[in-house]
Amino acid sequence: MTTTTSTSRPCGTEDNQELIYQSHESSKSELHEQWYSDWIFAGHSSQIPANGDYITVQAGHYPVILVRNNDAEIVALNNSCRHRGSRVCQQDKGNAPNLVCPYHQWTYDLNGQLVFARNMMDEINIDEFPLKKFAVAEHDGFVFVHLTDESAVFAGVDDSFKKTLSDLSLSDTDQWSSAADYRQQVDAHWDEAESFINDAAECLYSGKSISIWQASDHIAIIRQIPLNLYQTEISIQCLVAADSVMGRDYHDQALMEQWGVTDYQSSIVVTADTDPDEQHQANMDFAEKYGLEAPVLRHNDMDYNDMFSEHRTWDSSAQELVCTMVVDETENVKTYTFKTDGNSWFKFKPGQFVTLSLPTEEGPVLRTYTISSTPSRPFSLSVTVKVQPDSTGTRWLFENVQPGDSLKAYGPAGEFSFFNQPSEKYLFISAGSGITPMMSMTRWMFDYGYDMDVNFISCVNTPQDILFREELENVAGRCPNFRLSWVCAEDTKYNAWTGLRGRFNKLILGLTAPDYMDRDVYCCGPAPFMKAVRDALDASGFDMSRYHEESFGAPDTSNQEDQFPDGAEIVHVNFGKSDKSREVSQRETLLDAAKAADIAIPSACGFGVCGTCKVKVVSGETHMVHSGGISQKEIDQGYVLACCTNPITNTEIAL
Repeated sequence: MTTTTSTSRPCGTEDNQELIYQSHESSKSELHEQWYSDWIFAGHSSQIPANGDYITVQAGHYPVILVRNNDAEIVALNNSCRHRGSRVCQQDKGNAPNLVCPYHQWTYDLNGQLVFARNMMDEINIDEFPLKKFAVAEHDGFVFVHLTDESAVFAGVDDSFKKTLSDLSLSDTDQWSSAADYRQQVDAHWDEAESFINDAAECLYSGKSISIWQASDHIAIIRQIPLNLYQTEISIQCLVAADSVMGRDYHDQALMEQWGVTDYQSSIVVTADTDPDEQHQANMDFAEKYGLEAPVLRHNDMDYNDMFSEHRTWDSSAQELVCTMVVDETENVKTYTFKTDGNSWFKFKPGQFVTLSLPTEEGPVLRTYTISSTPSRPFSLSVTVKVQPDSTGTRWLFENVQPGDSLKAYGPAGEFSFFNQPSEKYLFISAGSGITPMMSMTRWMFDYGYDMDVNFISCVNTPQDILFREELENVAGRCPNFRLSWVCAEDTKYNAWTGLRGRFNKLILGLTAPDYMDRDVYCCGPAPFMKAVRDALDASGFDMSRYHEESFGAPDTSNQEDQFPDGAEIVHVNFGKSDKSREVSQRETLLDAAKAADIAIPSACGFGVCGTCKVKVVSGETHMVHSGGISQKEIDQGYVLACCTNPITNTEIAL
């Protein structure tokens, strides 16, 4: 068996980029003859409608990114970083202003050009290390790629394909929008892999890598691409009329159930429930049939192929969190660790947060907590929580939640993460439990072998309030460029503090981080503390565009422009299929209207920060002044935050 590996330094040629599948020479030959030397269907343009949208495809040895660049053109790139061959885009789909490799933050623009190489900008010519491009062609929204010849010329599609598109008006891409999509991995050769089945649907076209089906309420596009000789990935995408509204005209889960997918919301890979020895015998028979080497039998208590599948991503809309561990960090701080029943992966950016729905005696209470664990340890998710004397929701959490208990959660969400603006040097400043996002980011750097140039400052009231002390001091002892400083405001009765003491100010900033002017600053803590940090930096002439903070408190809106009309007319708010409606003043928010109509919209912060109350406006004019809890892409798609959105005209909400 031959194995292909990537080099540990920037690859000298594009041919050295990572080939992830370890295969037989016969496998490579057959894949090349039947797949790599021809155009294959990769996806539909409706899956990436906006600039920065991307999907990933694994075609045999080749990992592919289909991304829409800033010129609205679709580009096909090799999803393998030119530094050490890591996956650049690790999710099936997403949106990003740049493509950032999570390993060492090598950053590529949407055309694959390298624009940032951490710690190596002076050592390499970034123009020499773009992501490899694949030939790409689009025919009436259907996107095809050629994996081995970047200059390949697309000869078009056959007449049968053209007729199918014409009969269904699929060539008019404005008439269709992408609804549900799903992928499953089948342990079979591509000629024998069983696809999705819908007895009520009619197959209108069938080709090597694509088939098109018509059902009563949607069009299904099925893509079939080999991963190797033993495994095939089959994906299905459902197209609905462009004016259809999710929740009113169709439901994603209902569409998938028509095709035999019963766990769509959990997004778990569909695998055969067979005995390991029986599966091994089936693989032996397969190898003999195709003249391959016999696979090695490995006995494991867990299906690692399924466990490490990226299709197992946690879906907060369908899967509750199950508490597995509660750790007392200090007298008033606990860390809660969660997993899901399906052993899902938790995918998030270090520094993001989740919102927990706490079923208190007075009714559900939503509280937002920053994730303290790291996505580099994806099988569990942890939040570290401090209870205050006047806490209600958090007090209930402390007194009631034990291992084995389940909680509804929303997220992950938030933009407080160094993933969004990579830098070479960081300054993390926190107070109290504000250390949690800094821990998530620090743990991620440590796990990924970062050359951590980080100055970490944690401010607490007393030595007994220090969190994660042993872990952080261990990191500092192993990473020479990780500088750790504790600042205590006062002693305790039994513990004298001999280190830095006092409240944070410009003097402490200079003592703990003398080169702070050269660093990107990330700050989290109580509002007065963050104001003190901002004042100290601003007074020193620091470039505040490099300052980032996380806060769940009410933002300062005094300088925000608000063109809300002076009047307060009465308008009608309709809540979709619930058949409920309400007449409200323009001065009331959609959340107020929903509560008055006995419609439950999850909400937490109340001022547009956490994004929990996101809803879609079907019709009508609204006015929103948010504080970062929603992206521009979501706004363009018709979503608003109910807590900070006012109806200007009669409005319908998709609920």
